[in-house]
Amino acid sequence: MGYLGSAAGSIPFGHLGWGYLYRAEFLRHRRRVHRRWVATHPAHCIRCGGQCDALRAELTAMSRIDDRLDWGDVEITPATEHYQFRPGDAIDAEPAVGECVAAAEQAIDDGYSGLRTVVDVTPMARTPEQRDALARFEYLVDHEMAARPYASLCGYDTGQLSTAAAELVCLHPFVGTGSVPFLIYADPDADVHFALTGEIDAASNDLFTMTLQRIWPLMTDHTLRIDASNLEFIGHQQPCMLEESAREQNRKVVLCTNQRTAIRLVDLLNLSSVRVEAPPRVSHRGRRGSCDWRQELRQREEQLESQPAIEQVKGMLMQNFGVDAQEAFACCRVYRRTPTPNSRMSPLGFATS
Repeated sequence: MGYLGSAAGSIPFGHLGWGYLYRAEFLRHRRRVHRRWVATHPAHCIRCGGQCDALRAELTAMSRIDDRLDWGDVEITPATEHYQFRPGDAIDAEPAVGECVAAAEQAIDDGYSGLRTVVDVTPMARTPEQRDALARFEYLVDHEMAARPYASLCGYDTGQLSTAAAELVCLHPFVGTGSVPFLIYADPDADVHFALTGEIDAASNDLFTMTLQRIWPLMTDHTLRIDASNLEFIGHQQPCMLEESAREQNRKVVLCTNQRTAIRLVDLLNLSSVRVEAPPRVSHRGRRGSCDWRQELRQREEQLESQPAIEQVKGMLMQNFGVDAQEAFACCRVYRRTPTPNSRMSPLGFATS
């Protein structure tokens, strides 16, 4: 989790919030992400949201991507159909998250190992009302991505949105270097509502207050638990704001951290609704079983990427279809890479008769 110099740096999975000033800049990062996704795990379905004609032209120009448009591994959907909307032009957060989860599960049912999406979200973030709704969506969908093989690159045009882009970018675990002062994201391995990293000082206090006001209603528990163990700096204003908000809603806030500065600060301010606790021990169980599936998948893909092409293919066949090395090699001898008029594409991108 953190700040990246390239959008491709969160492989194999990640929820990226990427601010860009020029369209060409976003296309460059998207090209890197597409190529890396295809190189490391071609068994994933990729969905792109935006203007269909323009997107198809951009994707067709990318090597190793253009063929996949015909194979069906890469889908293009209009931005207006990629999400559900309320009457007007604001996203309907909860149903939109449900559709995204359903699409990820459908990709798995179709034989893929997961779903990855690339969407320029700028048109859904131009007004305060749109950003209110989109902030709800980004927070909720991040919790879903943290628990399943589902990734997304969300682009925000800072030339159009200016500083308002930070209101949404900060709700991603991966962002561009220097784009936002702090990050709020899901941590499924800890008993907290969200993790908080970066720095929150006087300059970013308004952004932090607005973000918390938007996402706090999504949490129904009486006590809001925040993993602040990796927060680099917090001023006195933020605990006071948390105290005031908690009192207004008759709720409590727990900052989970061992940092002495935060502990001392809360103590000196004599807060009654905000307290500090030691961060919970990570169980490494996550939400999907007895091991960290994300780290395991990352290691597998890095191993595959460093092997010759035939070994990569064998490894993917063994991983996704449960065959042994000999059976995988036999499959490689049978499958053809170039589709014929009577061929169909398998989920791995091979042509079968």
